[in-house]
Amino acid sequence: MNKLNLHRSLVTLLAGALLSIASMAAHADDIQDANKLFKQGQHSQALGKVNGYLAGNPKDAKARFLKGLILTEQGKTTDAINIFSALTGDYPELPEPYNNLAVLYAGQGQYDNAKLALELAGRQAADRPVGEARHADRVERLRCAPAQPHARAAEQADPRPAAE
Repeated sequence: MNKLNLHRSLVTLLAGALLSIASMAAHADDIQDANKLFKQGQHSQALGKVNGYLAGNPKDAKARFLKGLILTEQGKTTDAINIFSALTGDYPELPEPYNNLAVLYAGQGQYDNAKLALELAGRQAADRPVGEARHADRVERLRCAPAQPHARAAEQADPRPAAE
């Protein structure tokens, strides 16, 4: 009788493990589907998939990041900033949320916040040579960004032709 109970317990345990694996695969498919929908420009459907996945996996960094990207594309900048900010708090070692925050802040003209986000991203990417090079390029472009609109406005206001 003892062997029979052990056998049943092992079968139950194995069945539970298989169901867990199948469930994880289904969730991974949800994220892949959401990513595919996102790339196809079907943002509302992608967001629905991601939200459904996040209901059962609220800490999943990849899904949360994808949600931030979708919200950005939908023009929901404040919501996207909230998602990426939360990701930097939960996963400070990831440079990508900082990079996206920098882009969003720069788009709002918040150049100091954008620069800070890029500096933090650079700290996370410092051990990656390609990341460090990209980071340096972004910082340089951001450093020049505030001057560009003023330069264009000055060119438009000045009726004299530009020197060649």
